[in-house]
Amino acid sequence: DNFDLHGDLAVIYSELDAVYKLTNTQGAFTIKCSMPGKDISLIDMEHSACRHLKNGQIKARIDSESSLRPQNGFQISSPVLSVHQNEFEILENQIIRVFPWIDLPLQSSAKPLTDISYQSIGDLAANLTKSLADFDHLAAHRFIKWDPSSANWIRKKLYLLDPDWEDEFTFWLDEMNRLHAKYNPSLRKQICYADLNDYNILMQWHDEELVYKAAAIIDLGDMVYTHTINEVAIACVYSCLKTPDPLAVAGEIIASYHQLY
Repeated sequence: DNFDLHGDLAVIYSELDAVYKLTNTQGAFTIKCSMPGKDISLIDMEHSACRHLKNGQIKARIDSESSLRPQNGFQISSPVLSVHQNEFEILENQIIRVFPWIDLPLQSSAKPLTDISYQSIGDLAANLTKSLADFDHLAAHRFIKWDPSSANWIRKKLYLLDPDWEDEFTFWLDEMNRLHAKYNPSLRKQICYADLNDYNILMQWHDEELVYKAAAIIDLGDMVYTHTINEVAIACVYSCLKTPDPLAVAGEIIASYHQLY
């Protein structure tokens, strides 16, 4: 009622928030119900980033009128205002937000993905890097376990690994720390979206090229102040999973990223 929306609800899988798709005669919407006690400053960070990206180089479409990818830009949903003109409402200690539904397939389900598809993901990562370079928010200066630059916490969880993998994993974690110590003083840092995984990137089919290209992102909840390079690194890791030639995939993403940034 706070958003004057009624319709059919379908549950959407989410790691933290309770997420639903609401469909009615007006269209479709994403309903996000955050866990009780969630820091309001993190909500403000997400919404501030949406507004920033709207005017940035990413040229994001922030509306519910069209799901078409704009020329030279990417989509991102901004919150729908409630009847009280608020970006969120608090109900029974939960933070309720509504976003326009972007009717495009997730990268994880878009098939086939080609070199051009991966190049478009590099394009997206570079646009995010450029657009967020002058964005700042106090809430992003935090520890979050998904930040690659803070990955050393995982040493305390090595007991969860198969013993056959522990030595190999420790070797590469030590190597990462060695390189981090060597290059850290010279590496650029900024706020990153930091979550370009295959369940946050939406793809659009292009009939003229017979190819899927990255067209939108969802969920800005993992944004963090970190090393700039982590934006494209995270995109590479998720896109390389379950591919026959992960280095080739990473090469396409990095080359495209480097053309723009």
